[in-house]
Amino acid sequence: MVMTDNYRTTNQNDKLMEVLSHSSNLRVSDLSNIKMEPTNCPRSNLQASRSSTKTEYISPPDVIHTFEHLRFLDLSYTKITKIPESFCKLYLLQVLGLRGCHFTSLPRRMNELINLRYLYAEGCTLSLIEKIGKLTNLQELEEFHVSETNRIVELRNLNQLSGQLCIANLEKVSLTADAAEAEFCRKTYLDRLVLKWNDPILSDYYVCMSIIEGLEPPRDLKDLKIQGYRGLIFPKWAGMGQDFKYLQSIHISDCENLECLPPLGLFPALKILLLHKLSSIKQIGSAFYGDEKTVFKSLMELSFHSMLAWEKWSDIEKWQSIPPLKKVRIENCPCLKEAPLQSFRETLLELVLSNCGPILGSRRCPEGFTKLEHLKIREYSGSTTLPYPLLTSLFVLNVSNNGSRTDFSAGIAQLPNLRWLVIDGIVQVIPDKTEPVVQAKMSSGRILRI
Repeated sequence: MVMTDNYRTTNQNDKLMEVLSHSSNLRVSDLSNIKMEPTNCPRSNLQASRSSTKTEYISPPDVIHTFEHLRFLDLSYTKITKIPESFCKLYLLQVLGLRGCHFTSLPRRMNELINLRYLYAEGCTLSLIEKIGKLTNLQELEEFHVSETNRIVELRNLNQLSGQLCIANLEKVSLTADAAEAEFCRKTYLDRLVLKWNDPILSDYYVCMSIIEGLEPPRDLKDLKIQGYRGLIFPKWAGMGQDFKYLQSIHISDCENLECLPPLGLFPALKILLLHKLSSIKQIGSAFYGDEKTVFKSLMELSFHSMLAWEKWSDIEKWQSIPPLKKVRIENCPCLKEAPLQSFRETLLELVLSNCGPILGSRRCPEGFTKLEHLKIREYSGSTTLPYPLLTSLFVLNVSNNGSRTDFSAGIAQLPNLRWLVIDGIVQVIPDKTEPVVQAKMSSGRILRI
């Protein structure tokens, strides 16, 4: 085993070569963070005939390719810019680290390292490996960038992949059949899947809908993120929540053409749902919940952000229920005027409203939220009176209304558990004995600890 300490070792390259020259049976080599010295090489025969100028590149010690027993090699953050062709002879290599390295090309025979289990590198580096699908023993591949040389079908036989997989540049999938041929549903060891359209403008929405239909995730998935999708609706598999028994988190963002949401309430294990920048969504109603008696059975956190056309959020049906919801965040949804917040009053611990319409409705809302601990209201377009006797669990109160009126006349003293008060804006305060102190702190926008 060879390991180095970049902060204590001097003349590292000389000492490294000395050690490596006597390490023919080496199995583990951690060379990360070593500052390797540049090597000069002629640009080309034609260029060399015109000028003596040479191109500098940084390459790891060539002697490494002689370590036929090497299993672990970490070259991360060494600033190397070239990997020799000879490295492709390390047939027993199982772990290769190339993080923080910048390449313009990689050896064509990199796909012959068939025993690689873990390949740690940025997506731009991984995209340079031709026919990466030949590395069928890979267990971790954090990013895959679709390109002309690396079509999405390269992932077909990589069924040992585990952990996280991000598929980027989906707008470059030229054939809709390629998506289905990648057979994502067979990658049962994956925990987190990210489907990403990096340049949505280049994506036709009908093509997008065909592609995402073929990208059906494995049933054991725990975390799903969809970003930049340009389709009008989601695929059929998104409405089969009962089949995804382990999916705990869904994040949907930057889907500008999406007109309606699938029945996300049918995912039995879903705990976190984040919906961001869905600019064509105007209403959320029964289709969002699904047709079961108890919907969102495990949901704890629900977040809406930058849904600029959203006007109405309808309540569940009378025969339905949403049991354990703990957090609701609605931010930058200026057109929203109706939301069923009262449906969550028995379980909600945190409520954040920022730059949205007068969804509190009654001036006595949020009434009945006896378990609410954290309340934040910013740039709220309506006026409200906080019902102190009904907010006995409130621990944090943060109000910044930017001109709107918040009435505190009922008295802060009736909030026995309040410990943090943050107020910035036009506020009417009529407390009891603490009136002088409270007004002084709030007028400067500072935090008052009670």
